[in-house]
Order: sequence, then structure tokens, then C-alpha cells
Amino acid sequence: MTYLRVLFLLVSASMVSVSCSMQQTVQPAAAQDPAATDSASASRPDLDRNAISAACTMPHSALPPGTTRVYIALRNGVDGTGKAPSSARDGSTAARFDSILRCYAEGCHDGSNPDKSVPKTEKLTVCLGPGVFQTKGNYDFLINTPHPSQQGFTVGKGWKIHGSGVAQTTIQLSAYRAVTDPKNVELLPVATGTGVVFSTNSDAASGIEISDLTIDANYPKLKALAQQQGARALNLEAIHLRADEGGHWIHNVNVINTSGEIGGLDIRFETFPVWIYSVRPNSKPEQNSGNIIEHVTMSQFHGGKCTAIAVANAVAEVRNNAVDGYQIGYGGWTMGPVWFHDNVATGTDYGFNIDSLNNDGVRIESNQIIGPRKFGFVIGGGGVYTNFSIEHYWQCSAGRAVFLKKRHWHQEFLRQPPDWSQPE
Repeated sequence: MTYLRVLFLLVSASMVSVSCSMQQTVQPAAAQDPAATDSASASRPDLDRNAISAACTMPHSALPPGTTRVYIALRNGVDGTGKAPSSARDGSTAARFDSILRCYAEGCHDGSNPDKSVPKTEKLTVCLGPGVFQTKGNYDFLINTPHPSQQGFTVGKGWKIHGSGVAQTTIQLSAYRAVTDPKNVELLPVATGTGVVFSTNSDAASGIEISDLTIDANYPKLKALAQQQGARALNLEAIHLRADEGGHWIHNVNVINTSGEIGGLDIRFETFPVWIYSVRPNSKPEQNSGNIIEHVTMSQFHGGKCTAIAVANAVAEVRNNAVDGYQIGYGGWTMGPVWFHDNVATGTDYGFNIDSLNNDGVRIESNQIIGPRKFGFVIGGGGVYTNFSIEHYWQCSAGRAVFLKKRHWHQEFLRQPPDWSQPE
């Protein structure tokens, strides 16, 4: 599901423009500490670059009941049981890595080695050793559609995927799915390609945790390959957690080398490299709640239409993240009381963009928008926006603006209602 992005490029009688300096005059004095806000680097969230989850170090007996744990390492063809770091499964090629996880996601039977046969597994803890793991990601898998090949992998309900630290473990996309059929179910343009590293295997896949690793969507290499193969545009993304219910936790993750080139051809195919969402019909955002996205850094975006971190038809807390150089930093649609706070967006077109459908109770607090190419915030459009709050200190280049689409706003903006007294 995508939403049409409305670009407010001209000041008109139906819009309100508020300069950065004006925003600062209504902030509490405590928020004006220059030492805390004088540079992007001073405000970037701190990643523990060598963190290892306790779920990968504690005894198996201490894991929550019903949990399966598997260790995967780069072992050059030596495959173990996966029950201990010293006997890790071998993930030294994309085929091996994906096969291990696909077996847990879909179930598999190995007639030659019954010990490696596994049922479809929920509540799986995946512990990844150091190094660069190659993967095809979700490749050609689509939810509610039979998987047409034995390639790639998806993530099941209750899975916890942990690296050995963002400086130690990298999951790198090794291939894209080429779009060749003009009648493809996603209606994507032909001669394009897509790839997502982590995505769910069903709408029941709630309670997922991804942490302590770098996700490399590998645009430079895959773009060179695409040019050789005649593909004109690539959408390469990191995490798509689609589920009817929430409980997701994305933390201590570094994302690099994504792209949204197909969105550049047609805005309907804009990308959301880190995305928590629900497509459940007739549902409310509160039904997909308890989600957290924190300590995620995103850089090396390679162009196209994109919102780096997005929430749709869900409720989440999005905190202490840093987005650098993307088209849009943060946003979403059909949101309940989503709380965006203490985030940084540097060198984006917009720091925040919320422009579609009905959104109620969104709070945007204590964020920094540094050097936006166009605007700090773009809020409003084809929908209704109620009980919004944009509060506390934020920073942007002089002369940049906040654009609010008129008539669809209610209640609180910057601790007071917008002034709609100007002529229609």
C-alpha cells in the first residue's frame, strides 16, 4: 500500500508558512541549550556498535518457553547443529543462509539429513555471528500468495533476529527480483527490480525484533548488475513488518544503500525502507500497537521517492533515530497516537511528511531537522488530521518552512492552534 504524496511547493492562500525562527520563540527555555543542538553529530543517537543481545548469550533454559534458538555463522561450508556458537549453521553463501531461515519460515524436509528438517517455526531466535552475510531477502515471496520458488526467506511470528553488533554483522542483499511480466500482481513497471532484506511471511507475524546489525541493500553492486540486465530502476529496502497486530521492536540497526528509483518513475511505487504497517481491512491503528523503532541510523540513499522510516495503520514510538540524505526522513498515514521524538533528519527534502488519509493523535516532539533541501515539515493533504502536536526544540536552516494544508487540521500545533484567519 502506498499513498500519494502532495508536494506543497508554493505558498498560497490555502496554506500556512511558519519559519524556523518563529518556531523557536514558542519553545521552553530548557529546549534552547546550544550545546545540545549546535550540530547534527551532537544529536545523533548513540548506537552500541558491538552490542550482543542477551537472548544470544543466556542459557537455553533461560529463554522464554517455546522458544527455538539457532546460531548462524560464516563457516566456509562446515555446517553445525545451530544449537551453540561453536556448532553454528553455515551461512557463508546466500543460498545456505536463505535456506536455513526459509526452512524455519515455511517448513522443510531434508530426506538425506533428517536432523536438518524443521517445521514452520514461530518464536525463533536467530543469533548471527560476525561478518557479511549474503541474502536474496524476501525475493519473490508475497504474503497470501504461494511462494513460486525456493529462494530468499521471510520472517515469522515472534522471531528475534540479532547480530553481533552493527559494526560486526552485516546482512547484504545479493540479488534483486526482476520485474518482467506486465501483468505482475503488484502492477510494477516492467524492466525494474525490487528487493527487501527482512519482511514478514504472513499478516499474523507479530512480535518481531531485529537488532544489532547493519542492513546493506547493496545498491552500487545491484545497480551495475541491473544496467547489464536492462533493468532501468530499482527499489531496494531494509525492513517491512506487515502484520495485523504489533509488538515489533527494531533497534540498534544501521541501514545503508537503499533506493526508491521505481517511485521516481511513478509515485505509487515510492519506498519505505523501514516500515511497520497493517493492511487489515476495516481495522484501527490501535490494533497494531506496541511497536518501537529506535536507535536506527540510515544513510547512503541512492535516489528516488522514499520515506526512510514510516508507520501506516499502526501505533508506534519512533525515537532516537538518525536519517541522513533521504528524500523524506519520517512519516506515515492512517496513524493513531504515534510518537516521533528525539529523532534527527539531516539533508532531506522534508524532515517529516504526513499527507494522506485520517491521522489522529500524532505527537512530533524534540526532533531536529537539519539542512532540509525543501521543508522541515509537510503535513496535510487528502485526509483529516486531528489532535496533532509538534512541540519543543527543533532545528532547520534559515528560511525553510513548515507547510500545513488548510482546513484539515484541528486542535494543537506548536502548543497552540494554527491561525486560520488569513483569507481563503
